[in-house]
Amino acid sequence: MRLHAISFQSSLFPAHWRPMLRSAVNKQISVSKVGSRLLLAFLCVALATGCLTATFPGPAATPTIAPAARRSIAEIRMLDATNGWAWSNGLDGQNLLLRTTDGGQTWMDRTPRAFPHVGGGGCFLDAQTAWVSTHDRKTYDGGLLRTVDGGKSWSVLIKQGGAPYKCFTEGSSHFFNANHGVANTAEFGLGNAYYRYFETHDGGTTWSPVIITSTYADNDLPPGTIHLCNLCGDRISYYPPTKVIITHGDHGDEQPKGVVRLSLSMNLGNSWRDLRLAVPEKYPDGLAAPLSPVFFDDKEGLLAAHILKRNADDTLAYSVLVFYASDDGGITWTARPGIELTSERKEWSFVSHVDVVSLKDVFVRGGPNLYVTHNGARSWRTIKPNVDFGLEGAKSKRDVSRMDFVDATHGWVVISEIIKDYPYSRFLSYKTSDGGATWTELPLKIVP
Repeated sequence: MRLHAISFQSSLFPAHWRPMLRSAVNKQISVSKVGSRLLLAFLCVALATGCLTATFPGPAATPTIAPAARRSIAEIRMLDATNGWAWSNGLDGQNLLLRTTDGGQTWMDRTPRAFPHVGGGGCFLDAQTAWVSTHDRKTYDGGLLRTVDGGKSWSVLIKQGGAPYKCFTEGSSHFFNANHGVANTAEFGLGNAYYRYFETHDGGTTWSPVIITSTYADNDLPPGTIHLCNLCGDRISYYPPTKVIITHGDHGDEQPKGVVRLSLSMNLGNSWRDLRLAVPEKYPDGLAAPLSPVFFDDKEGLLAAHILKRNADDTLAYSVLVFYASDDGGITWTARPGIELTSERKEWSFVSHVDVVSLKDVFVRGGPNLYVTHNGARSWRTIKPNVDFGLEGAKSKRDVSRMDFVDATHGWVVISEIIKDYPYSRFLSYKTSDGGATWTELPLKIVP
């Protein structure tokens, strides 16, 4: 079982941006660098503006949807080589929730149309069990639905305004089984980020706050609130029942530290241990942006960190993804070989996707290439796919907005073409069965 970080994405972003800003629940990290600051959004979030209190409305009218010819898959979450879920493109509330049992060749419509659902706001445990958030589009009050029959029927777990974690989306929640789940909220402002965690043991009907003691006291915040530097690229990860890891980025003061910095607590923040992991000797003057660690049990885990340096003209001097492995729950880390993420234009704009599938198998998309390891980041192979992944940068006409591997050979990508005709921008879905070398397009086909 993979124990992932739980993190955030704002529903205020346009629908076609959301796959690019997602990460942790499904072990994928998307990291975007734009201008002279790091734009971070990581692992399904609550609205930064908050979700206000309101009464639960009656079933909403079915929204007007796009013509079938303009439908495409915008987000995909595969569970294994055959079963998975996906969201279509479109305005929030007009997205279709789809389910496949044949690896994406065909899809069944499982949209909870009777409720004001949140497009992209879902958490998928298996082929039968899933949670989808609802919200009042005037007040953004959040609620929660659940299915246990593959989306044929939906039950209301929480009415709008009744969820303590505000709005529910996939990256802000993770269910370990049908009963045990964790959700969080995030609020951002003036370069700061404020996180709170909540936990359920009855399948999402009731939630209790997880009281984590911050690294420094702030009596003006609700109990359990963690205050971090969002501008710096700081992240927090909670691994039940008591482990918490905070990773610290260098993008606040833009001063290289020569190390990757972490804070570790094994007792919900009652005590903290600061860790400093040396960066490779070739990159002592790069800015570090560590991602949240992915653990596969209470001991074994992998940590990726992006290290980059920009030139005086704002082009990239280098962009490297380094890895560290732990076999003692995060107390100590051993460096593994990294990847130089090349760019043909060397622009100060970069998008990478890190998909940690297992302790051995990791896939990284960097620009037009796919970087693959099958030995826990001890060595890497560069793959040039048979389809155009696009080049990073604002002038690129194509870009990978979603990548999802379920094992060493089976994976899916969603590629967005140049943004136009929002919200029905064109997305193309592809599948590989040979580890990423050969990709086959999967036109959206919805069957009864």
